[in-house]
Amino acid sequence: MRALHQTSRHGPRDMRLVTDSPVPQPGPGEVLIRVTAAGVNFADVSKAYGAFRHGPVPPYVAGFEAAGTVVAVGEGVTGPLPGARVVGIGDGAFAEYLVLPAAGAVPVPPDWTEAQTLGLLVNWPTALAALRPLGGVEAGQVVLIHAAAGATGQAAVRIARHHGATVLAAAAPDKHDTVRALGVEHVLDSRSDDLAARVRELTGGAGADLVLESAGGATFAASLAAAKRVTGRVVVYGMAGGDAQVTNRDLVYRHQIHLVGLNVGVLMQAAPRLFDELMAELSGLIAAGVLTPTDPTGYDLADGTTALVELESRATVGKLALLP
Repeated sequence: MRALHQTSRHGPRDMRLVTDSPVPQPGPGEVLIRVTAAGVNFADVSKAYGAFRHGPVPPYVAGFEAAGTVVAVGEGVTGPLPGARVVGIGDGAFAEYLVLPAAGAVPVPPDWTEAQTLGLLVNWPTALAALRPLGGVEAGQVVLIHAAAGATGQAAVRIARHHGATVLAAAAPDKHDTVRALGVEHVLDSRSDDLAARVRELTGGAGADLVLESAGGATFAASLAAAKRVTGRVVVYGMAGGDAQVTNRDLVYRHQIHLVGLNVGVLMQAAPRLFDELMAELSGLIAAGVLTPTDPTGYDLADGTTALVELESRATVGKLALLP
């Protein structure tokens, strides 16, 4: 099969298309899918630099999020069965075939395409977890959302507004129209040196009740400075702009805020009941029309490096997908 192999820890430019990669075989409790669409995420960029949870070690088939049709099942699997359309998480998604845990293969809604389900297990649960159980968003509160034009950011904007929060959305200037189309009144320049000052200006000096931080780098300090003192929360779920540092001295003398880390993969494993509750709430948001299926920007599998490089440079909007 065709597959994208990451060959080094020097970034996505060292990803290579291989045409004779072996087709994986499903083991007990697993299913094999023919991939229709694979999601492109910042975690893929982190993995390409060896900066994602201590691995994986190159060479490896890249990608972890995909949707497609079940073509074979392993021992003990009673469903989903061959012919079922599913979306799931598994190592090696940037390929024509992928093995998934049968228990984690989620049915594609009848009126959705496979590509439209990308984000259902990654971006949307991340946005919801950051806002609700971890961020504690409430009606009337102010939420600052970084990378608001991205797949997770757009979902967070919709969910926060649904819960009655005032959204301050940060994005690059060329993406402001995308964010305004979501109904956001206050769209801020994510590249501005006075981002935190602008947030305090819009909040009468108080700061944001909740900050959804995915940028990292220099923006991380602005997120801490923009949060309301004592009661403000900063939920960190990304590092697109690189590492950032905070010390105990910072938290005692400069930024007296609540700092929370979020990785949706760890959430699935360490707090499965909470994740199940998240997915149930997510289903309600979909049924209510708060979150609706959208078509991602598609790339051919052979152009996977291009997709990842453009994502890394933050030149993209919304969800990206590789289409084998």
